[in-house]
Amino acid sequence: MGRLGSVINYAKINEANKEFRRSDYWLLDIEPPVGVYFPGNDLVQIRTSAFTTGISDNPTIMDKQIRTFTVIQAGKPENISGSMSLTITDRIDQTIAYWIDQWKLACGDRDSLSGLPLDQYISRVITATYYNINEVAVRQIKFLNCVIENSDLPEDGSNTPEIEDDISLQIRYAHFQRVFDNLPLVK
Repeated sequence: MGRLGSVINYAKINEANKEFRRSDYWLLDIEPPVGVYFPGNDLVQIRTSAFTTGISDNPTIMDKQIRTFTVIQAGKPENISGSMSLTITDRIDQTIAYWIDQWKLACGDRDSLSGLPLDQYISRVITATYYNINEVAVRQIKFLNCVIENSDLPEDGSNTPEIEDDISLQIRYAHFQRVFDNLPLVK
């Protein structure tokens, strides 16, 4: 066996049967704004079919050329604010559409052009928890000071019968925190 065979082999690649983190084992927990109707986390968790964090954590790299040498330095670790996206299935009860509409109205009413105070329509924290296959939490992302940014409710008519079920919802957050629940063993 050559040198590569001693470095790359099944026993090392297998890593004692460690599993990969799956993208479908997650739950959202929303602390609702105090001044807005909220259907409850159980219903939102059941009906949420897709979730995107919107986190862009690539550092900004600065470089300076001095004579013929280029010196590089990290300028900023990551952008701490952003916009998450949820795809939520609504049904004939229109619970999700009503929640989204009430959240929009809290920001600014269509008729009176005034909204609730900021502390009434801000969700203080939305937590995304990721699980392993045994449903043990392995990571959390906490999104702080969240507010509805964009959502178009399905209200168009059509000549052909269609199911209007998925609503896309963008929520803006001011800051996020990553929490790793199962830190790797350090030798």
